[in-house]
Amino acid sequence: IFITSISMLPIDKLTPLYYSFEGSEQKTDYKTCYPSIPMIEKNMRSGDEAEVIAVMTDDDNDRTRENYKVFLKELEALSLRIGTPLSVSKTVKVPHNEDKAKLVSLLRELCSVYEEAAEVYMDLTYGTKVTSIEMFSSLVFGAKVKNCNIRSIVYGKFNHAENSSEGKIYDIRALYDIVNLIYAADHLPENKIEELLGQFWG
Repeated sequence: IFITSISMLPIDKLTPLYYSFEGSEQKTDYKTCYPSIPMIEKNMRSGDEAEVIAVMTDDDNDRTRENYKVFLKELEALSLRIGTPLSVSKTVKVPHNEDKAKLVSLLRELCSVYEEAAEVYMDLTYGTKVTSIEMFSSLVFGAKVKNCNIRSIVYGKFNHAENSSEGKIYDIRALYDIVNLIYAADHLPENKIEELLGQFWG
């Protein structure tokens, strides 16, 4: 399951880039607006069944709708490159507010996309800050209730000031691991938890 958020940027600010992954200088040989495209390509294997989930904010100026069209074109191009048909199997629509009803509704919708024992890859690059937090939080449901394997959580970085044509994809799954470590150690005395975390910090 590949979960990605759709950009809310003005269409002329949605910049296609050559992306490389953290720790590697090898860049994609194509430009893409969405770090999730290289993420999917890197992790698809022959014979895999894939679900692509798009999280979209229902913004007031239809930017997300236009940017979703860009994502679909890039996903179609990826399908041709890897020889595997890919399409968005579900869109999760997000109201453009942060009230409690929206928070509960979005988390429920996100939890509904997880399937038993699936491998999960998530791109948190776009969307509102709160939407990214909710996407991250939903991973707990996927892992604990649906026994999913959380394989990768990525964030795409682009230096707007330098007007560059290159971007970097960072895997931030370590943050998920740290949070789980704290939860798993909650039965320990506080000083032991700090000691355990001290070992994790290195």
